[in-house]
Amino acid sequence: MTELVSAAANGNLILLKSLLDQGGNIEERDNSGDTPLNEAARRGHLEVVHFLIGRGADLSTQNKSGSTPLMAAARNGYKEVIQLLQEAAEKAKQPRKEWVLMAEDAVAYVRTYPKMLRKITEIFNFESRERLMISENMRTRAESIASPTGFDDLPQARIEQALAQFTQLGGVVDKDFVLRGTIHLKKKPGLD
Repeated sequence: MTELVSAAANGNLILLKSLLDQGGNIEERDNSGDTPLNEAARRGHLEVVHFLIGRGADLSTQNKSGSTPLMAAARNGYKEVIQLLQEAAEKAKQPRKEWVLMAEDAVAYVRTYPKMLRKITEIFNFESRERLMISENMRTRAESIASPTGFDDLPQARIEQALAQFTQLGGVVDKDFVLRGTIHLKKKPGLD
């Protein structure tokens, strides 16, 4: 059993998190073909299963015997783990779209397409007036990044939508600069 699979099998969430943060492969397999999620589900480690789902573990992975995490949990009667896996599987089927405040001058629009195993992120940087597109393969975590596109080359409606979401999330920026690239300087009182 690999160290990562062993950590999941033993319910050692601290070690598991550390190994993944150091670049461990969440889909790593042991000699039986079990992944960390297979082992955590088989042994009823609800907290570890929840963590692995949150990190994007493949819910449908099968070991060499053809057993999925859900089958392993069901075989051992772990009702809470079964319910969590079923809910996650249902949720994973649905595309997700959300706006996220990235920084004091940037907002991201993140779209997840589980059936295509793709996550597409558009980052709107209001300081540089550019949009960056990132496409991620959700299975391999490989990313492709397109060259930045200036706001002057994007549809005005798209920039306005990003700006509205940025403002709604608490961001503050000079609207004229974002939309037109012009800066309005305020004159100090008493200066002529």
